[in-house]
Amino acid sequence: MRMDFEQDLIRDLPQSIIETILIKLPIRDVVRTSILSSRWRYKWATLTQLAFDDNCVTLCNDRAIVENNLSNFITWCLFLHDGPIHKFSLSTSYLQCSYDIDQWLLFLSQKRY
Repeated sequence: MRMDFEQDLIRDLPQSIIETILIKLPIRDVVRTSILSSRWRYKWATLTQLAFDDNCVTLCNDRAIVENNLSNFITWCLFLHDGPIHKFSLSTSYLQCSYDIDQWLLFLSQKRY
């Protein structure tokens, strides 16, 4: 019985509180919250602050794989994002000169909300 009460507390949190919690998590974990329930499936997609770094993907010794996975992850997140993005940050040593960065900047500059 107590478990139901605790689940209701989390489920019924206001969107602003949920966003505050999610913003404090690494983006990789934020996206993973989509498996918690159907109600949480796209909560991450409405965040107004997106911060990407090398920890978004599993690192390995093959730089090309990491670059590709990181690029795909960021592109996927932007594609599924719904709403305004007030802050976008990218901190990585893998995407020094990437065509994708130009595309992301173009996407962000054209996103009007």
